[in-house]
Amino acid sequence: MFFNHPGTLSQYVAAFRNARPGQLIGEKTPDYLHLTKRQIARIKQWMPSVRLIVVLRDPVARSWSQARMEVAAVNRRPLARRDRFWLAWHVHLLRNRLRSDYRRALRRWLQFFPRQQFLILFYEDLHQNPLSFIHKVFDFLGLSPLPEQTLQAFAERRVWESPGAEMPCWLRYVLTCRYRSQTRWLAQQGYEVPASWPTDALAHQLRRNARGLPFKAWILTGMFTLMALPEHLLVYLGRGSPALRLYRLYDRLQYWRIRKKKHAGPSTG
Repeated sequence: MFFNHPGTLSQYVAAFRNARPGQLIGEKTPDYLHLTKRQIARIKQWMPSVRLIVVLRDPVARSWSQARMEVAAVNRRPLARRDRFWLAWHVHLLRNRLRSDYRRALRRWLQFFPRQQFLILFYEDLHQNPLSFIHKVFDFLGLSPLPEQTLQAFAERRVWESPGAEMPCWLRYVLTCRYRSQTRWLAQQGYEVPASWPTDALAHQLRRNARGLPFKAWILTGMFTLMALPEHLLVYLGRGSPALRLYRLYDRLQYWRIRKKKHAGPSTG
């Protein structure tokens, strides 16, 4: 996450001092897709020929996964039924919404780098056919294929799994309507978007299967959006000063609330 914070070129190069001669070097973090123009310009200045690999996930599933991970991390316990309120709230936080706005993020990067320097892949393809996915990465980087046994070991490795929790129907409808434009835009750019991504047809199906769903979704979304407005302001302020990590202030307040409730103990009234 070097480019999220100020640093010098010599500091960045020092991170790869143990690399062998001729060895390809690089790094990875989901944060880089959502860097500001100033941060991307610094990458362009230092590494104009860099090859960029972007792995996109169904924005509905990605948004829900981030909410589960963050709520579980703040609570420091497995998710439970009583966490549904906080999960829905986290989905409406701006930092969650920005991370599913692939169109805005990719347009920002394409202002600095040509499309030929990007490899756009999909998480669902990794899940369905990991060996093909890995071959595409190696071809893009100009690397010789690894032995089949080594590739199979890569394919079977699970790096991270967020805590489980079922998404409410009204929230799935909201997120499907919110992010279906991401599917349309990527398809217009010529990418073969997985069938599981949000579409107009899926939104229509959800609406047809649940009576009164749009009205319920509108009411609840309005409530959670109003609750998230202070966090939206902190995120916008924090993008100007990333080192402050202002977007985490709400997590600290929520963790303080949970600790206070635990220390208070059962009521004796």
